[in-house]
Amino acid sequence: MSQCSSATGAVALAEVPEAAADRVWRWVLSSGFSREWAPGEEENAVAEPASWAGLDGARTFLLTEGAEPVGYGEIWVEKGDDEAEQAHLVIGPQRQGEGLGRELTARLTERAASSASRVVLRVAQEDTRAQAVYRSCGFRPMFAADQVAFNQGQPRVHLWMERARRESLT
Repeated sequence: MSQCSSATGAVALAEVPEAAADRVWRWVLSSGFSREWAPGEEENAVAEPASWAGLDGARTFLLTEGAEPVGYGEIWVEKGDDEAEQAHLVIGPQRQGEGLGRELTARLTERAASSASRVVLRVAQEDTRAQAVYRSCGFRPMFAADQVAFNQGQPRVHLWMERARRESLT
């Protein structure tokens, strides 16, 4: 496991089962940071992880502790690209502050690094809590020119962070 992982073995990363959709959707709606990327504005919108995973290049994952879902995240890899993006990370509100964000980040990074040499993510500029988690897992802000390029066409300006190349992930 990576340098930022603290799991004792009870936490696992798995594909998202359809039965977890409503729970993940409630997590997304519970946070202003994750709510901004939620499809649609209605509180009663239906979450469809199968459709999220069906987007070209996207893989969805659930972080579980035993059989209990505790977090959600995605990895996006465009065909023919050697770069993976971690996206839409969210921890259930009742489990925040327990190190599960670090654990989810570590496990997604490990999974992403198996198929790409560069792992990136974006985070709201004002979400300093998430930024601290990502920094603790080896992510650093991209150079200014890369920030501009990655933010091009985005609905808002994010802080883009990247993880060291594959050879330095161990």
